[in-house]
Amino acid sequence: MDLNKISNFIKRKRKELGMTQDELAEKLFVTEKAISRWETGRGTPDISLLLPLSKELNIEVSELLNGEENKKPKNNLEQLLEYNEITKKNRFNIQFKLVVFCYILSVVSFLLYLRFEYDPNIELNYFIRLFIVVIASVFVIVGNKIYGDNYAEKIEDKKKVTKLSQSVDKPLDFFLEVFF
Repeated sequence: MDLNKISNFIKRKRKELGMTQDELAEKLFVTEKAISRWETGRGTPDISLLLPLSKELNIEVSELLNGEENKKPKNNLEQLLEYNEITKKNRFNIQFKLVVFCYILSVVSFLLYLRFEYDPNIELNYFIRLFIVVIASVFVIVGNKIYGDNYAEKIEDKKKVTKLSQSVDKPLDFFLEVFF
């Protein structure tokens, strides 16, 4: 299974139908960035999107998985399993590790803040404590941004990530306005 062949096939079929990336994304309820990633080979459609994508492109799922039209398909189940394994491997690349790293640093920063806040033996300046909270919030926001840009393909998922970032960002903005 050649992912470059699949990505070029998706792009070619979309253009043959006269659709823009935005139009295809809207029909599949994903973002335009997701379509762009699929067509450039930087990402792959989720297995749950193979059937809707093939319907929108007027092709069979087997043709989509082969990356070409009317090729005699091998076992469809075998192709789906192979596709699923390949996409799993691609999901755990450096960007995913960076997202996990940002979240871990955020948790560690918040724990550090709590240690300083509730330990009576440690006295720290208020601004240092505020700085620790700001750093932890920045790690959450950066992690969410990377996740949203690279992994959230469905519009609902993208909205959830944005909402989470905003819930962290609003208190941070309030503190910065009040004290600076």
